[in-house]
Amino acid sequence: MTKIECIQQTLKDAGFYAFKIDNDFGRKSRTALNQADRATIKLVQTVLGFEGDDVDGRWGVKSEGRLQAAIAGKEAPKVDTTTPPAVLIPGGLNMGSDHWLVGVWRQPLSSGGPLKPRYLVEHFTGGADGDGDLNGDFIKDVDGAVDVMKARGVSAHFTIDRDGTIVQHVPCNQKAFHAGRSQWVDPTTGILYSSANGKGGNDEAIGIEIANLGDSKGAFGWGRKNVPGFATMLATHWSGKQNGGDEWEIFYPAQIASVLALSKLLVARYELHDVTGHDRITQRKNDPGPAFQQHLLAIREACGFAGMPAVHRSPL
Repeated sequence: MTKIECIQQTLKDAGFYAFKIDNDFGRKSRTALNQADRATIKLVQTVLGFEGDDVDGRWGVKSEGRLQAAIAGKEAPKVDTTTPPAVLIPGGLNMGSDHWLVGVWRQPLSSGGPLKPRYLVEHFTGGADGDGDLNGDFIKDVDGAVDVMKARGVSAHFTIDRDGTIVQHVPCNQKAFHAGRSQWVDPTTGILYSSANGKGGNDEAIGIEIANLGDSKGAFGWGRKNVPGFATMLATHWSGKQNGGDEWEIFYPAQIASVLALSKLLVARYELHDVTGHDRITQRKNDPGPAFQQHLLAIREACGFAGMPAVHRSPL
């Protein structure tokens, strides 16, 4: 049997009977995979050649990559973490008429009503120590972030992994639940948009989550062991809000290249009025933090905005 046929047999054994074992991983096979429980996903990962801790029952970027390689009948390609994903994504970064990026893997999360975005909010996922911990698991990467967002009923439009991989969760014309209680003043009109009047960040902004441990020191040991080139910097958050001290994980070149490319595309496509950080629209958060400051400035300038974004932190 081929790997695809073995996966189909595994799904059938788990109780999904609506497809044939025919080496054609079509809509019915995909539906079964999407509905499979964690134990079944572990079996599928084993079929795909995962070993040890990688057999974790979470269907993420790596699992999907190996599945696509199996469908194509070849081994999964190695990802060059120094290459911006605008090169890795077929045809470059393009937004489709359905408000999903073309050629980017979709991993849907909860969404709200229609969105006509006015600005873009950059976040980091965080790592461990309370906000970033779910059942003892660190938010290690995009897969971990998705698990936590699903468990909490929150979402972002995009997440970007350390190797620059972009995953989309919500179409850009629908609200995602990424900003919470927040407020922002439109620099072009001076109008205040606030959760207090039903116009918080979720109602007005596109959200990008960037895989990064932030100042979650409890996760740094994992990072040093598992993240190639893992590094931190010492800095004090400009607001004084720090959860784990003055040490922060840095952001990586391929990752920043993706954030930059995606931000430029979104600003142009939706004629956004601002690019800002989560910590600048609410007092509750400190992301994307001081390690992102220089990158935020560069991204804003590339998008046509001068200087750093104004601070309009919601006291809610």
